[in-house]
Amino acid sequence: MRFENHHHHDPPDDEDGDATAPPWLVEFLATLIVSGRVAEAVASAGIDFETAWALRRSEPEFAMYWDKAVHLHRSGAMEALVLGEQRGAMLQ
Repeated sequence: MRFENHHHHDPPDDEDGDATAPPWLVEFLATLIVSGRVAEAVASAGIDFETAWALRRSEPEFAMYWDKAVHLHRSGAMEALVLGEQRGAMLQ
């Protein structure tokens, strides 16, 4: 994953000046998948909401991953509900 527009203190990864994804990105997305809450994801990643939102607005690839993380959370939550209902039905 590569983003051109993010904090100036992140070093470039090649001669073209393209920068790698910010170091907090994996933690942000992982927490978003688990919790489904942006507030929790930014806190876990050690950033503020505006930092995440600015990158979402400026980088379509990040916005896509953000949306996928939310989708994974929702589909995982639905799967857990279905499994819970199935377990409950087996116990009755």
